[in-house]
Amino acid sequence: MAQVGRISGPLLKANLERQGIDLAFKNVSSSTPVLKLDVTNNRIGIATDTPIAELQVPTKINTTSATIDNTAQFQNWTISPNGISISSGDINLITDNTVPSGSPMP
Repeated sequence: MAQVGRISGPLLKANLERQGIDLAFKNVSSSTPVLKLDVTNNRIGIATDTPIAELQVPTKINTTSATIDNTAQFQNWTISPNGISISSGDINLITDNTVPSGSPMP
């Protein structure tokens, strides 16, 4: 079967080099982008046309598995090999399962 609408090699490389031009993936031309690559400001937006951070996802993120190699920061939360911390306030965990707790391993 013929592969229609595919590009490869030098054509693909030239297409992926944005040269200062942003790229938006949309369902239809008038809709909010599903994915926005803001090459001017080095930002990626999900479901937004104007990302305000390096990665902006304006909705809840769900995952069954996440790996953090070093440290991740979400607003005032920090997740690191030393634990989970917040700059102010309390951390509340709600789950249907048991959450083990205790001293971090040396």
